[in-house]
Amino acid sequence: INNAEVVLDGGTINNGGGFRIASNLGASASKMILTNGAVMTQTLSNATIRVGDSAGLTGELIIDNSTLIHSGGEIGIGFTLNAIGVVKQFGGVVSNVTVNVSRGNSVTANYEMVGGVLAPLVIREQTASGTSYISFDGSTLMPASATTSNAVFFTGLNTAEIKSGGLTVDTAGLDLTIAQVLSGAGRLTKVSTGTLTLNGGSTYAGVTVSAGQVTLGNVANTFPEGVILNGGTLRITANADVLGTNSLALNGGTFGPNTGTRTVTVPVTIGGNVTMSTGTLIFTNSTFTLTGNRT
Repeated sequence: INNAEVVLDGGTINNGGGFRIASNLGASASKMILTNGAVMTQTLSNATIRVGDSAGLTGELIIDNSTLIHSGGEIGIGFTLNAIGVVKQFGGVVSNVTVNVSRGNSVTANYEMVGGVLAPLVIREQTASGTSYISFDGSTLMPASATTSNAVFFTGLNTAEIKSGGLTVDTAGLDLTIAQVLSGAGRLTKVSTGTLTLNGGSTYAGVTVSAGQVTLGNVANTFPEGVILNGGTLRITANADVLGTNSLALNGGTFGPNTGTRTVTVPVTIGGNVTMSTGTLIFTNSTFTLTGNRT
């Protein structure tokens, strides 16, 4: 698509090859919009959707309450040297695709979500010389059906922001790692079975565990609004700073290191039936509010 804004307003399009937005030198900024329940399917497994494919030009892909399904290829945002690529998702679903944010050298690449579900194979920055950004605001992130357990699912971007609407991570029964540093005013909420390991060293508002397991890896976090365990399991694999600097609320589920000795320094509220796992916990300079039971 060059020198144009193309809108798919409802209906379906099946594409059996690559797809390029703003790809010719001398072209103007170009845009593809899926809206009103439109469905776009990329049927070729190794095909690439190139968003921003020419130096100095902006290519934009907008998914507005619509669906984009890939057969296992990629979305390359900022595909070519000095290109500008923007993906905006308002509701809807994008699935079964590798999301390469900053695909080419010295690009500017953004993926912005408000609501919606993103179910990729992986999210990554492919080329470090570019600028890569992704944001979530009331959005859900989950693995594609072809994603494998024990995968590094999300890593490498310059900025990954959880806005005030928050981010829900549904591991769908898999064990996944987010090595990405996360920031922002919103919380991350873990749902469904499977284990989510957070290894990024983050400054977003906090973590809520509702089901499955969250493992806080060996990195320092801030979590200004604290960590909340409502169900499932919360594991800590390092000492005090993995829990942030604010508070720990234990309302249900299982908490502890599983093995070894860990230190907790934040204020702790026990508001439900909580099981402490094996291993040793040392509470240093912590205050306790007990409103439930501990076993």
